[in-house]
Amino acid sequence: MAPNVPALLEAHYGVAMAGGVLNALNYRLDALRTTRTELEEANRRLSVERASLSSLGRIEGEARVRLGMVAASQQQVQLAREFAAPSAASTARLSERTARVAPAVGLQERVR
Repeated sequence: MAPNVPALLEAHYGVAMAGGVLNALNYRLDALRTTRTELEEANRRLSVERASLSSLGRIEGEARVRLGMVAASQQQVQLAREFAAPSAASTARLSERTARVAPAVGLQERVR
């Protein structure tokens, strides 16, 4: 392997004059190196683009502008018990709701 220099040209013709066969590979390697460099640059650009597309600010902006979505109010948000850590306040609210719903359920059972 040698770069494209005058010594390579002398060696190329010297081998041919001696009756040998010379297989020059460097032109294919240069093309591969160029392709590799281009692909690495494209990969860097795609990584930056992926990061910008998956940013939370962009996703929220797209949801608000293109889809017309709005942020939920506190009254609209309810956490599922199996995913939320139990706290004294959430336990108290749950028991309040259960107490309000339980008499109505009992009433429905009596009506049937």
